[in-house]
Amino acid sequence: FSVAYDKGNAEDPIKYFAAPENQDLGVVKYLRKPVSKMDLSPFPAPS
Repeated sequence: FSVAYDKGNAEDPIKYFAAPENQDLGVVKYLRKPVSKMDLSPFPAPS
């Protein structure tokens, strides 16, 4: 961020790291999908 700031390409670090072109930096993570519940009963109910 400091290099981009010095070059005048960034002013807000949150917007900079959340921008799609900077997603490869790995600072902002994607929200995980909720884990689906598994039916571990020996005779699962039909859906």
